[in-house]
Amino acid sequence: MPNIGQQHSTEKSRQLQRNLYLTAKKDKQRRFHALYDRIFRLDILWRAWKEVRENKGSAGIDGITFEMIEEYGVEEYLLDIQEDLKNKKYRPKPVKRVYIPKPDGKQRPLGIPTIRDRIVQQACKIVIEPIFEANFLDSSYGFRPKRDAKQATEKVKKELYKNWYVVDADIQGYFDNINHEILLGLLNRRISDRRVIKLCRQWLQSGVIENGKYYPTEKGSPQLVYVTKGEVELGIGYELYHMEKGDFAIVFPDLIHHYQVFSKGENEVYQFYASLELSGPFMALLQKKCPENPVIASADLHREVKNALSCLIKDQKVSEVVGQAYLQIILYRCRETFRFIEKDSVGSNDLIYAAMSYLLSHFQEELTLGKVASALGTNKFALSKIFSGIFHTNFNQYLNEIRLNYVTSLLENTDRRITDIFLEAGFESQRTFNRAFQLRYNQTPSEYRKSWWEK
Repeated sequence: MPNIGQQHSTEKSRQLQRNLYLTAKKDKQRRFHALYDRIFRLDILWRAWKEVRENKGSAGIDGITFEMIEEYGVEEYLLDIQEDLKNKKYRPKPVKRVYIPKPDGKQRPLGIPTIRDRIVQQACKIVIEPIFEANFLDSSYGFRPKRDAKQATEKVKKELYKNWYVVDADIQGYFDNINHEILLGLLNRRISDRRVIKLCRQWLQSGVIENGKYYPTEKGSPQLVYVTKGEVELGIGYELYHMEKGDFAIVFPDLIHHYQVFSKGENEVYQFYASLELSGPFMALLQKKCPENPVIASADLHREVKNALSCLIKDQKVSEVVGQAYLQIILYRCRETFRFIEKDSVGSNDLIYAAMSYLLSHFQEELTLGKVASALGTNKFALSKIFSGIFHTNFNQYLNEIRLNYVTSLLENTDRRITDIFLEAGFESQRTFNRAFQLRYNQTPSEYRKSWWEK
């Protein structure tokens, strides 16, 4: 097949991009499906190869170079990739860890994927990038096509003539510490093709090879939950677990979860987030497995776990060494009680996560069940079933809980007028707000603020 890819790939793929962009621009809430099959189109793979080849770079852990691929035959190589993607046999390899010097004398870690993985990643980028381009602001210049730092600098210069202020800020280790579940949740807002989401997840979890040793991707933190008063419902995926005073649970990393309180009495729940670095020999367990039932009843909780939790509650600013000791004790004793299953077997319905994510981002707006359902690409009956079946509440009650959490945070930390607060939180009237607040906290907003400030 003589250079068919080189002749036609660019124009065909750009036409696809234009169509996707215009569709996404026309409807900012639309979610796209059937994208995976486009990633392994031969014209897309040819263009991906060309762009990866132009960027150059060294080989990944497999040692395969550009020259070796060209000797083998580029089209043959791309057809092999296409076949694996089509049959869902593609699996990314871990990245090769290398270090480059920084101006301050420190070293910056870099991960080098294999050329094969870079081609598939670039093909995925070609397909999904125009969808998200439609959402970006004109003032955004980072990592976008046909935009660069020079343009951003010119924009800043232009705005300075208007006597505006410029604030330069940087988030330390941003790309190293970005929450993968939040990232995938944002992708899910626009992409309903689960095969594409799975592909992105595989890249995020591919791990690292350094000095001949494999290191799994260390993202997420185990969350320790301990109830000392009242009752709480812990939801993980489709399941809801009831917890009472003295009960303990561990939410393993990267599992979608939520909490609910149904009792109207006093409730007290302690949550501790433990860094994966402190988990020592339990690292692999935390990343690959999870408990079939994450809750250990008070009567079954080992006394050493109770003692460790008691110490953590008394001194929540313990040193790293002491925190590691407590965590190791808790994990060791709980491992004896839990029955472990693969994380992949835990149901985490995309719609559940999409609904939670959407409400957390839009709760200040005027929302209805129908409006949210339309934004998520589903119907209101399916969405209503999510709230009643998974969250054991209705849409309005769940939305009010989010808004009330926002309200109480402002009541506790600011002296802003209550009227301004409830309007900002999304409540349409003072009557609706007062009724919801009284029902939830058994006191008025003014009484709540006064009691909080008097503590």
